[in-house]
Amino acid sequence: MKVSQVGVPSNHITPPLKSQALYSSAASSLDAVFACLDPVLHAQAYLLCTLHALHSPSSQTVLTMISAAVRCCVIAQLHLSAVEHQPQELLCERQIRRRVFWSAYAIDRLVSWVYHVPCSLVDEDIQVEPFANMNDDEIKEWQARADRPDLDESTPRRTQVSSALHLIRGRRIQSRILSIMMRADYDQRFAGSHQWRLHMLEVLNDWKAQLEPHSDPLSKGYTSEGWVGMLYNYTVLLLYRPTKANMSGLVMEHCIRACTDIALTFWKYLKSRQTAQLWPGLLSQFGIGITLLYCLWVMPPSHRSVEIQSPKIGTAIRTCSVILAVLSERWTEAEPLRDIFDLLADSIPVYWSPDNGEASRISASSADTIQGYLPRVTAIVINKDIMRMLIEMTTEDYPWAAGRPVNGGNWSSSDVHNAHECPLCWGTRADRADLPSVGFDAGILWPGFDHRTDDDSFAVFAEESPLFPGLLGSIEF
Repeated sequence: MKVSQVGVPSNHITPPLKSQALYSSAASSLDAVFACLDPVLHAQAYLLCTLHALHSPSSQTVLTMISAAVRCCVIAQLHLSAVEHQPQELLCERQIRRRVFWSAYAIDRLVSWVYHVPCSLVDEDIQVEPFANMNDDEIKEWQARADRPDLDESTPRRTQVSSALHLIRGRRIQSRILSIMMRADYDQRFAGSHQWRLHMLEVLNDWKAQLEPHSDPLSKGYTSEGWVGMLYNYTVLLLYRPTKANMSGLVMEHCIRACTDIALTFWKYLKSRQTAQLWPGLLSQFGIGITLLYCLWVMPPSHRSVEIQSPKIGTAIRTCSVILAVLSERWTEAEPLRDIFDLLADSIPVYWSPDNGEASRISASSADTIQGYLPRVTAIVINKDIMRMLIEMTTEDYPWAAGRPVNGGNWSSSDVHNAHECPLCWGTRADRADLPSVGFDAGILWPGFDHRTDDDSFAVFAEESPLFPGLLGSIEF
């Protein structure tokens, strides 16, 4: 499909029109692509279609295309390790297979998180190792080599793909969290538990600690430390998604801090034009804004800590409003999201004042306007948690109105992870057979893809961090 760019005149064509022209030209070649017998080529074609969908204002198209891309990877058996061990397979071909699969994986987990829907392929069915932490020219140089790389060639180092590999590990953490939250028994077994969240937060903090060494210091876009680092705050919000039942000082501080950092960081990259404008990016910022306002809606101003009264909160709300306004200029379909956020931001008190106790809910006119948007917004947003918060703020009184006590959760910053109380740590492997196989106890993020039964299935060189193996995969090419 990239070949279709050749011969397309670029003069006097605006970027959206040029993009559509390239897509139309490429789409006309799809029949020829799928007529080929190479399933990896099919998966690559679906991935390119998915990338185009990410720039289009259709949530249904985004979900459909990434699901098709992952399914195509499964048909090509890119998720399996046994297929890779064919002796005639060249190093370059093996690395292409791995890069195609893990690219699809990363996008699938991004989409699953944004829309809060199940992943297209569960982690327990994935056997293939990550692609090697090697530059493209190194792969070509090693293609003809029969010997293994020397030890000094396998030590942790920054390459062209280091940041991408670190980002994929972050998506893997999100995937584990999502697999728990999608369970049919989540409300009964996990919703009220702080222990499994503390468990995953430890893993997430380990991931964050290795962010700087493996980010591209020269990048100002998707591979930069700031952009990849936003995944940390996004995942914190996933772990501590606020509800009226769990709202406490800890939950509010986690959410307020994460929302504020994300909004300000996203705006920095958006105004510098270092990253493309993606439809899921718009939805994530709407979700950030709704989450921020929901925290302020649930917790009465008089009960908020000094940190939560920070002026940065008002700045973050204004920044979210500006981001949605800017992105609505690109996609008119996003205008309801912009208008809804502005109505809520004008209604919900950010700071304490003597007048806060007068209103019991947002104004009737604002509520009517928002409810008129709901059918369209539901089809766009899809994320049931974001819609829950939006509907509660629109249709219900403030939980603290008329002096009512706020009975929130009891999670505290003094809570520590206790393996005996954590549902992810109870008992033996057999006892946890119905739970996602996290395999995080020793700081090891990747499951035992070589089917060994012990927890130490990833060999780690001396002085090497277990979360960042030298080649991030088998060195037996």
